[in-house]
Amino acid sequence: MQISLEEASQKFPELISLVERGESITITRNEIPIAEASVCWNYVKGLSCERMELSVEEARDRLPELMALLERGEFVTIMRDEVPVADLMPSLERKQ
Repeated sequence: MQISLEEASQKFPELISLVERGESITITRNEIPIAEASVCWNYVKGLSCERMELSVEEARDRLPELMALLERGEFVTIMRDEVPVADLMPSLERKQ
């Protein structure tokens, strides 16, 4: 689902309910995507939604391990010089 920032501001509680039910939402400003919202499946399963943080080098060296974490629903943030540069999340297409 795609929705403008203005609409999202007005319908925020409704959007949160949609996300909790599994809907993926793209929020736009001037028709340009600025944010994505999707459910943290770990939250739905009663588990933590905290993200693992690691450096670009660590991510390169531990890619097979990271893929296993993603497959079980974990989220990973890759950092360069302690600044987040990428967020990895399980595919929205995978079966829950």
